Amino acid sequence: MQGLIATGSWDATARVWDVYRSGTATQTFGHTGDVLAVAFRPDGKQLCTSSRDGKLQFWDVDKGRMEGELSGKRDVVAGRSITDMRASKSSAKGKAFTTIDYSPDGDMVIAGGRSRFVCLYASGPRMLLRKFQVSHNRSLDAMLDKLDSRKLGEHGKSMDLLDGYGSDDDQRAAAAAGDKKALPGVKRGDATKRSTPPEIRTRCVRFSPTGRAWSAATTDGLAVFSLDETLAFDPHELDMEATPANVARLAKEGQFSRALLVSLHLNENDLIERALLAVPHDTVPLVA
Repeated sequence: MQGLIATGSWDATARVWDVYRSGTATQTFGHTGDVLAVAFRPDGKQLCTSSRDGKLQFWDVDKGRMEGELSGKRDVVAGRSITDMRASKSSAKGKAFTTIDYSPDGDMVIAGGRSRFVCLYASGPRMLLRKFQVSHNRSLDAMLDKLDSRKLGEHGKSMDLLDGYGSDDDQRAAAAAGDKKALPGVKRGDATKRSTPPEIRTRCVRFSPTGRAWSAATTDGLAVFSLDETLAFDPHELDMEATPANVARLAKEGQFSRALLVSLHLNENDLIERALLAVPHDTVPLVA
């Protein structure tokens, strides 16, 4: 890398800037839609851009020309939201990537967006390798391709968006819970509460430095995918003190139960085994 910065804009251009030189951009790449995400290959010789028309384009930074492109409209297609008036296949929403990242060796590109899927592409032949579903939580919106026809009213609008929709038991339960009128003039419940569930989407994807794992920050939380079968990340009640170094320190200080709890929160087999072996035999009943 030579101190370059890449930016994408709604004017359908991606620009490469030299941080050590002021003035105009060193390279300008035109697109057929708004540029939503940009990513450099680790060697800095190639730039990958994502545009609103669902395309991933690969640019040669030194020569300033496009090396190839691929269309991901069918790969990243989003599910149908309860606010959508048409099916997901005929909707233009969510058919573009908003976050992309290169693998450490530069051979693969991972991309995600307003969808439950994250796509892995080969940057050389520019082909789809695999699609990953980052969540199976059906309480989130846009998880299904088709909505329940029994909940669709006129013109395909979901009945969940109508005020007062629900069974008599639901309305009696809300009244028993003491539903307050938080705003003046509100006649039914609290208008400040969320009326629709959050929509599933991937806001950021990143490869690990070794290339054997990648993570996605989604509406449903952090999802980690790894090639190592022994790796299991379970972020349960983590805080600043939950570190491998702190496990060793607590065991050295004689706080064996605390060291075991921290290792269980981190959920790494090696740390749990070390914390267990550090417990003296005469204190095993106390720690247990």
